[in-house]
Amino acid sequence: MPKQIHFAIIKERKTPPDRRVVFSPEKLKEVVKKYPDARFTVESSEIRIFPDEAYREAGFEVREDVSQCDVFLGVKEVPLLSFNSGEKILFLFTYYKKAAIQPGPVAGNS
Repeated sequence: MPKQIHFAIIKERKTPPDRRVVFSPEKLKEVVKKYPDARFTVESSEIRIFPDEAYREAGFEVREDVSQCDVFLGVKEVPLLSFNSGEKILFLFTYYKKAAIQPGPVAGNS
């Protein structure tokens, strides 16, 4: 039997605060239905777009400490000191806007 992987949906620690999350409670239920060997714990967050109670009502454990999880899932980069991850895995679904390189003078360089 394959090892059950324990995922954590982490709270966002970026400043300014970001309310996004990797999975809504309903989408997370769909993931579990498709991958029944996956286990999910949601890190408690006071700023997330979906309140902790919505995840609890969907059947997920919500905790302050998710350090027991194997894989951390988040939207933005997190300070490395936020986790004592050891041999854990951190996946971040972030978007970076790339600036186009324009020929000519740069603002402030007169």
